[in-house]
Amino acid sequence: MWTSSSAANDANESLPSGENIKIAWRYEQMKQFQTTVASESSHTFDLAVRIPTSVVSEAISANLLTIVPVTTPRQILDALRDLLATNNAPLRICVPSFGSPSWGDLDSQDILRFLHELRGLLRRYPNTCASTNLVAEFSTASSDWYQKLGWVSDGAITLAGFAADPSLAASFPSLHGLVQIHALPTPRGFVSASDRFSTLRGTGIGGGDNNLGFKCTRKRFIIETLHLDIEGGVSDRRTSAPAVAAAPVQIAAVTIEVEEPKMTGKKKRVGFQSDRPELYDF
Repeated sequence: MWTSSSAANDANESLPSGENIKIAWRYEQMKQFQTTVASESSHTFDLAVRIPTSVVSEAISANLLTIVPVTTPRQILDALRDLLATNNAPLRICVPSFGSPSWGDLDSQDILRFLHELRGLLRRYPNTCASTNLVAEFSTASSDWYQKLGWVSDGAITLAGFAADPSLAASFPSLHGLVQIHALPTPRGFVSASDRFSTLRGTGIGGGDNNLGFKCTRKRFIIETLHLDIEGGVSDRRTSAPAVAAAPVQIAAVTIEVEEPKMTGKKKRVGFQSDRPELYDF
């Protein structure tokens, strides 16, 4: 979920009203640098608004929403299999907080087995899709674990916050974390649609993959390209080093004397014989 208009509104809130930025004349006609996608292809979701209970009740009564209670992974797969067998309409399955304590005592093998069987179930019903998110206990920073998740699922994305690395938080003060893409769905093809048509990632023909970051405000969740601000991440341009208060240092007087080398003994002389110039005596 991202929107360029929301990102622009957040950026403009920090500027005083009626104040324009003065830039060089050669850059006045250039387009403003955008880090998000165009507003025509974006959608805005207000995170502060909750779905009313009446809307949920009406959806359940109209058979548009089915809630499956959390039991065991095997029982949930059986319930989904029975539901898909009796439903021909397009269906979207959402599994929130997968691996939480309400699921019981699960390990990594149970997680991989459930995702593998769920993907096999979706292959039998092309009009169905599913999404899930793992809890923090199973979202470890292990490259092997991320590769396994990418193998048993069509798409795998990680949101890594800057809380664990203060240096990244200082370098990117306007963002809250990184968006790492481990696997992308490739329906009926060998190359994912995001690699061919993504405007935000910039992976079209002749373009390279952009680094992505996210920020979460009170009402919006925004994904945009990751870039350094001026002076390598500092929001204010500095022309001199910041003043650092230091304790007074007492300087001691030091005298250095260079002693000239003393020549002892007589200087050596070399004599050559005129009749035999290849011989000489000291």
